[in-house]
Amino acid sequence: MKKIIGLLLAAAMLVSGALGCAAQSAPPQWINSTIGSLVTQDTPTDPREDFHLYVNKDWVLETQLDQSETMVSWFSQGQDQVLDQIIPLLEGELSQDHDVRQAQIFYQQYMDMDARNQLGVQPVLPYLEEIQAISTLEELSAYIAKEPQLAALVSWGMTTDLMDSTKNMVGVSLTSLSLGDADEYQQPTNYGLRMKEALTQVVQEALALCGYTQEEAARHVDNMFALETELSGSVYGSSVQKQEDYLQKIYNLYTLEQLEALTPNLPMAQILAKPLAAGAEIFLVMEPDALAKLNQLYTQDNLEKIKSLLICQTVRSAAALLDQRFLDLTDAYVSQMSGVEYRSDLGEMAYSAANGFFEWAIGKLYAQNYGSQEINQRVTQLVEQVVQVYQVRLENNQWLGEETKAMALGKLDSLRVRVGYPQDWTPYEMPQLTLQTAQEGGNLLSNSLLIAAYTRQDALDSLHEAVDKEEWVASPQTVNAYYQPTDNSINLPSAILALAFADGNPSDEQMLGIIGTIVGHEITHGFDTTGSQFDADGNLNNWWTQEDRAAFQELTQQVAQYYGAIEVLPGECVDGQLTIGETVADLGGMSCALEIARGIQDFDYDEFFRSYASLWRLKTTAEMAEMLLTDVHAPNYLRTNVDVQQFEEFYQTYGVEPGDGMYLAPEDRLSVW
Repeated sequence: MKKIIGLLLAAAMLVSGALGCAAQSAPPQWINSTIGSLVTQDTPTDPREDFHLYVNKDWVLETQLDQSETMVSWFSQGQDQVLDQIIPLLEGELSQDHDVRQAQIFYQQYMDMDARNQLGVQPVLPYLEEIQAISTLEELSAYIAKEPQLAALVSWGMTTDLMDSTKNMVGVSLTSLSLGDADEYQQPTNYGLRMKEALTQVVQEALALCGYTQEEAARHVDNMFALETELSGSVYGSSVQKQEDYLQKIYNLYTLEQLEALTPNLPMAQILAKPLAAGAEIFLVMEPDALAKLNQLYTQDNLEKIKSLLICQTVRSAAALLDQRFLDLTDAYVSQMSGVEYRSDLGEMAYSAANGFFEWAIGKLYAQNYGSQEINQRVTQLVEQVVQVYQVRLENNQWLGEETKAMALGKLDSLRVRVGYPQDWTPYEMPQLTLQTAQEGGNLLSNSLLIAAYTRQDALDSLHEAVDKEEWVASPQTVNAYYQPTDNSINLPSAILALAFADGNPSDEQMLGIIGTIVGHEITHGFDTTGSQFDADGNLNNWWTQEDRAAFQELTQQVAQYYGAIEVLPGECVDGQLTIGETVADLGGMSCALEIARGIQDFDYDEFFRSYASLWRLKTTAEMAEMLLTDVHAPNYLRTNVDVQQFEEFYQTYGVEPGDGMYLAPEDRLSVW
């Protein structure tokens, strides 16, 4: 398997606190109907006032959050369906297929809680004891250069060269901070403070289970946060990550000599020993200032703080792979963050862990049992329609100059389309990976490290090979869809298509309302604030004229400002800059689907808009709604309401007029693509 770890995955998982509500006259203030407690039988509904609530009220009232759920959505219900299909196959007789067999072994080992409880904390103790025994900086350097480990200060991994997407390279970065977003250390939000409190409690209790006294556990957690706070000022937080030039900021090429000059106290040659042995000469350093700051703090005086950080990282990395007590701690953390009495489902956790390591083996299992060539063919035809519509829209675009327009059309013409599942599974196989049974001395933690080491080396083996741009980036059982900028592809896995076809043979209206808008959404990602920085070959390359880029930015800023004026929780508004890529893509998806609809005789726009609104149905708690403000997607009820109110067909279908909650004056309506 030649799996490339995409740089943009980190950017797609940005976290940010909501900024203040942007100044704008009379912004829409619909009820945040994703919060289940805000919707009752008495809540009035009217398509002209709040379309999302009008379509989804009954579903919200009927849908109950059980103890294992923090939220329920169209997508999570699809994931539940995948679990119901795959888990019996993982529990069954061991397959003759090597990779599937390894996935089954791992899943069944995860499920064997009796064996895990019998082992208790024993699997992780050697790693903690090794850190605890460190007394000098030299010993610390020897430790952080070892592989595999459960904790690290500096990490490396394979990625695609952003400037030349045919090349693989090694990326080097600081290990992630505990709170995720560096800004939470400098200007903490309520969400960040709540996360820190919950993590403090859980990590302290986890350390206590590993034999540390209450005082020792508290000291280690305090040291961890103290060191991370010092580092955070040099780490790119969400305020930087959402800037349009973020990709340029993280593209920094260093030789080993330059890295060693940047970090003379750190054992960089030892940390990068494997890439260097494989012939790596140039390294992508995403945050040089962060490495320089770590180097500054890498002193004997800070030895205990650094050890505390590694100890806390180790116990957090191992927690899900130990006994029931640690799973209970995880449940306690989720309960505190989500506002529900959360109780994890062991089968779901086992599937998630197995899928994380063996996604393509499980993908093959899913495709063989539940894949549909008929569905793939119908969706492929719809994709061709959407691409044709997009081509016409680009050709008729009024604000693009001819030079930029030709480049955009060339990029669309080069689009790779992946629907369903691969026909050839060879590139995803792991024939040399064999897990150890308990009789052979293996356990869940040791096997996890074994898999991690294998996949890391397997990726490194591709260092001098050209990137295989035909390789799939989304496995068939994924209930989602993706645009990949470095190979200019849209990816529509089988599972999300099966969900759209769950009721049999969907109508044109249902197809366009769900799959059509998704396809248009993913294509638009190629032309959003991030995707538009990549050319037809998947290279980070400015193919815009200065005037056209300025016109594009003016339009996208209108989208950001409109969303930024909407209050979703008391005193909390959408971060329009954070969500701009997704909101622009949503508008593009709806625009393309409606363009196709206009060519269908007797098209039922009511069914179309209802189908689209059902796609974004979601029920959660107020606490989870606050957490979702850190998502790059706008809250789901806005993905319905803001989108539909931009298009005249919606007004004509439901008789929306000035003064109605869904009304937006024609001159204020948003349009980018």
